[in-house]
Amino acid sequence: MDVMVAKRRAAARPGGGRVCQPEAQAWLDWMRANGVSWTAWKLSTGTDSTNLLAAGTPVSGGWNAYLHGHAPIVVAGMR
Repeated sequence: MDVMVAKRRAAARPGGGRVCQPEAQAWLDWMRANGVSWTAWKLSTGTDSTNLLAAGTPVSGGWNAYLHGHAPIVVAGMR
């Protein structure tokens, strides 16, 4: 049976708050160890800690300089 996590939270509360990086990393590690696929679907910009990109991110790319909130662990988890 194929399993995929389509939604997970990396912030202390919906709509932002403190990024719970150790907890989010533990969840990513568990998924990898158990062969569970995942996605990060909030490819939004702004100040909300659950947005993956900072305000002003260009649509043309070069996003590494604009990673925001929990984006660094999302990007590292995709490698």
